[in-house]
Amino acid sequence: MAKVITSSKVSGNNRENWVVPDITWINGDPSCRITTWAVKHFTMRRDIVITITHEAARDLREKLASRLGADAISKVRTMASVLVNGFRGPKSCDRLIVDEALMSHFGAIDMVTRLESVKEILLIGDVNQLLFIDRLNLFEMEYIQPNLMAKVTKKLLCTYRNPIDVAYAFNEVEKESLIVQGFEKGEGTRVLTIHEEQGLTPERTVIVRTTVKLKLHDCISRSMVAITHHTASCSYYADDGEDAVSRFIKRALAASDRRI
Repeated sequence: MAKVITSSKVSGNNRENWVVPDITWINGDPSCRITTWAVKHFTMRRDIVITITHEAARDLREKLASRLGADAISKVRTMASVLVNGFRGPKSCDRLIVDEALMSHFGAIDMVTRLESVKEILLIGDVNQLLFIDRLNLFEMEYIQPNLMAKVTKKLLCTYRNPIDVAYAFNEVEKESLIVQGFEKGEGTRVLTIHEEQGLTPERTVIVRTTVKLKLHDCISRSMVAITHHTASCSYYADDGEDAVSRFIKRALAASDRRI
């Protein structure tokens, strides 16, 4: 039999008297440096950053290393870590910054804010990229996205890393106002799932699909993440060219220089 275990911080009167924090929702197009924006607005004394994947947490810790020092682990956490272990330190945070927030069920974000009576939430994500996926399918889930509690407050529309052909490919389908400004370089070579890649910036991306085509391979949001996170080149290897990634690449290759 399953049972719910709650600490004193989220039970009794505290639960009944819980005040909804101020919610700011930043929506960013692919490659708009939304993580860089979060780093720029990070305040050491009052903020904690929550990420969804370990790769994203590691990337953020590296970007904040000069400011965080030994506090990097406690100031940049994964959602799973906070839900299991709680916050750390005598004074945790006033503002919670949730990177790639839409990849998490909003109920998880709600629970994290209740653990420490957070006063403000900064949600960072893209409604057109990867959203929360229920991998267990034990029951029907509701209230997955934050749109019942908040609306998009600010939009970041300028892309800084995608080549112009990639920008064109998505401009025809999902995105608007993609303006190419320049390039950035990533470091190292990693083997990642598409979920883990979201939010990272490699110089070169190689996408490999070795399985038989599934419905998932026609998912626009997954394909968008797959081909918009490189700074120099993207190669795709697959047994057939009949999925979403292939269609985006074909659209870009078929377009004239003048149209792009």
